[in-house]
Amino acid sequence: MEGDEAATAGGADVPQPPEHIREGAHVAGNGELLWPRAGAIAAANWMAASGLAIWGGEVYAPRGPFTAMMVNEWRTEPELVANEAWSEYVRRGLAQALAAIDRYPAPGRAPEALYFLAYHSPSGFAGETQPGRRQAGRLAVDLSTRKRGGSV
Repeated sequence: MEGDEAATAGGADVPQPPEHIREGAHVAGNGELLWPRAGAIAAANWMAASGLAIWGGEVYAPRGPFTAMMVNEWRTEPELVANEAWSEYVRRGLAQALAAIDRYPAPGRAPEALYFLAYHSPSGFAGETQPGRRQAGRLAVDLSTRKRGGSV
Protein backbone atom coordinates (compact mmCIF):
# COMPACT_ATOMS: atom_id res chain seq x y z
CA MET A 1 0.00 0.00 0.00
CA GLU A 2 1.41 3.39 -0.91
CA GLY A 3 1.44 6.71 0.90
CA ASP A 4 -1.85 7.89 2.29
CA GLU A 5 -4.04 5.27 0.63
CA ALA A 6 -6.79 4.00 2.88
CA ALA A 7 -6.97 0.42 4.03
CA THR A 8 -10.51 -0.80 3.85
CA ALA A 9 -11.26 -3.66 6.17
CA GLY A 10 -14.27 -4.42 8.26
CA GLY A 11 -16.03 -1.34 6.95
CA ALA A 12 -13.45 1.11 8.30
CA ASP A 13 -11.47 3.37 5.96
CA VAL A 14 -8.33 4.12 7.92
CA PRO A 15 -5.38 5.77 6.17
CA GLN A 16 -2.04 4.05 6.57
CA PRO A 17 1.07 6.07 7.44
CA PRO A 18 2.96 7.44 4.43
CA GLU A 19 6.19 5.78 3.36
CA HIS A 20 8.45 8.32 5.10
CA ILE A 21 6.76 7.43 8.42
CA ARG A 22 6.60 3.67 7.79
CA GLU A 23 10.18 3.28 6.63
CA GLY A 24 11.62 3.55 10.15
CA ALA A 25 9.23 1.00 11.63
CA HIS A 26 9.86 -2.64 12.37
CA VAL A 27 7.19 -4.82 10.81
CA ALA A 28 5.90 -7.57 13.08
CA GLY A 29 4.91 -10.94 11.64
CA ASN A 30 1.25 -9.88 11.77
CA GLY A 31 1.96 -6.66 9.83
CA GLU A 32 1.76 -4.28 12.80
CA LEU A 33 4.26 -1.44 12.81
CA LEU A 34 6.53 -0.89 15.81
CA TRP A 35 8.59 2.27 15.89
CA PRO A 36 11.65 3.35 17.86
CA ARG A 37 10.93 6.40 20.03
CA ALA A 38 11.56 9.12 17.42
CA GLY A 39 9.54 7.25 14.82
CA ALA A 40 6.68 6.70 17.27
CA ILE A 41 6.55 10.44 17.99
CA ALA A 42 6.51 11.22 14.25
CA ALA A 43 3.81 8.57 13.65
CA ALA A 44 1.66 9.88 16.51
CA ASN A 45 1.87 13.43 15.17
CA TRP A 46 0.99 12.23 11.63
CA MET A 47 -2.01 10.31 12.99
CA ALA A 48 -3.39 13.34 14.81
CA ALA A 49 -2.70 15.66 11.88
CA SER A 50 -4.62 13.18 9.70
CA GLY A 51 -7.64 13.31 12.03
CA LEU A 52 -7.00 9.83 13.42
CA ALA A 53 -7.43 9.13 17.13
CA ILE A 54 -4.83 7.17 19.06
CA TRP A 55 -6.77 4.71 21.19
CA GLY A 56 -3.70 3.44 23.03
CA GLY A 57 -0.37 1.78 22.54
CA GLU A 58 2.16 -0.78 23.65
CA VAL A 59 5.86 -0.69 24.52
CA TYR A 60 8.10 -3.58 23.50
CA ALA A 61 11.64 -4.48 24.52
CA PRO A 62 13.77 -6.59 22.18
CA ARG A 63 14.48 -10.07 23.58
CA GLY A 64 16.73 -11.33 20.83
CA PRO A 65 17.32 -10.71 17.16
CA PHE A 66 13.75 -11.59 16.11
CA THR A 67 11.48 -11.17 19.12
CA ALA A 68 10.28 -8.45 21.42
CA MET A 69 8.29 -8.67 24.64
CA MET A 70 5.54 -6.24 25.59
CA VAL A 71 6.61 -4.46 28.77
CA ASN A 72 3.92 -1.81 29.06
CA GLU A 73 0.73 -0.50 27.51
CA TRP A 74 -1.62 2.45 27.80
CA ARG A 75 -5.10 3.46 26.71
CA THR A 76 -6.47 6.90 25.99
CA GLU A 77 -8.64 7.67 29.01
CA PRO A 78 -11.42 8.28 29.00
CA GLU A 79 -12.39 6.72 25.69
CA LEU A 80 -14.45 8.84 23.33
CA VAL A 81 -17.37 10.10 25.39
CA ALA A 82 -20.87 11.08 24.28
CA ASN A 83 -21.05 14.58 22.83
CA GLU A 84 -17.25 14.93 22.70
CA ALA A 85 -15.96 16.53 19.52
CA TRP A 86 -13.86 14.09 17.48
CA SER A 87 -11.10 16.72 17.25
CA GLU A 88 -10.92 16.89 21.05
CA TYR A 89 -10.62 13.10 21.29
CA VAL A 90 -7.84 13.19 18.66
CA ARG A 91 -6.06 15.92 20.66
CA ARG A 92 -6.36 13.95 23.92
CA GLY A 93 -5.16 10.75 22.25
CA LEU A 94 -2.07 12.51 20.88
CA ALA A 95 -1.25 14.18 24.20
CA GLN A 96 -1.61 10.92 26.12
CA ALA A 97 0.41 8.95 23.52
CA LEU A 98 3.29 11.44 23.60
CA ALA A 99 3.26 11.38 27.41
CA ALA A 100 3.24 7.57 27.42
CA ILE A 101 6.13 7.35 24.94
CA ASP A 102 8.09 9.67 27.21
CA ARG A 103 7.04 7.85 30.41
CA TYR A 104 7.38 4.22 29.29
CA PRO A 105 10.77 3.37 27.89
CA ALA A 106 11.68 -0.29 27.96
CA PRO A 107 13.23 -1.02 31.39
CA GLY A 108 17.02 -1.01 31.08
CA ARG A 109 16.82 -0.85 27.29
CA ALA A 110 15.26 2.57 26.61
CA PRO A 111 17.24 3.20 23.40
CA GLU A 112 15.94 -0.09 21.97
CA ALA A 113 12.27 0.31 22.95
CA LEU A 114 9.67 -0.15 20.22
CA TYR A 115 6.21 1.41 20.30
CA PHE A 116 2.96 0.21 18.73
CA LEU A 117 0.16 2.77 18.32
CA ALA A 118 -3.48 1.68 18.00
CA TYR A 119 -5.37 4.32 16.04
CA HIS A 120 -8.69 4.70 14.29
CA SER A 121 -10.87 6.99 12.25
CA PRO A 122 -14.36 8.10 13.30
CA SER A 123 -15.72 5.03 11.46
CA GLY A 124 -13.60 2.47 13.35
CA PHE A 125 -10.34 0.54 13.34
CA ALA A 126 -8.66 -0.89 10.26
CA GLY A 127 -9.47 -4.58 10.24
CA GLU A 128 -12.21 -4.23 12.82
CA THR A 129 -15.08 -6.56 12.06
CA GLN A 130 -17.11 -5.90 15.21
CA PRO A 131 -17.08 -2.24 16.25
CA GLY A 132 -16.51 -1.73 19.94
CA ARG A 133 -14.71 -5.07 20.41
CA ARG A 134 -11.20 -3.77 20.97
CA GLN A 135 -8.65 -6.17 22.38
CA ALA A 136 -5.33 -5.68 24.11
CA GLY A 137 -2.24 -6.86 22.27
CA ARG A 138 -0.16 -9.95 22.75
CA LEU A 139 2.70 -10.20 25.19
CA ALA A 140 5.28 -11.07 22.52
CA VAL A 141 5.74 -10.05 18.92
CA ASP A 142 7.60 -11.88 16.15
CA LEU A 143 9.86 -9.39 14.42
CA SER A 144 11.25 -11.92 11.97
CA THR A 145 9.68 -10.43 8.85
CA ARG A 146 11.70 -7.37 8.02
CA LYS A 147 12.65 -3.81 8.60
CA ARG A 148 12.62 -1.67 5.49
CA GLY A 149 16.12 -1.47 4.10
CA GLY A 150 17.41 -4.52 5.97
CA SER A 151 16.87 -6.92 8.79
CA VAL A 152 15.59 -6.18 12.26
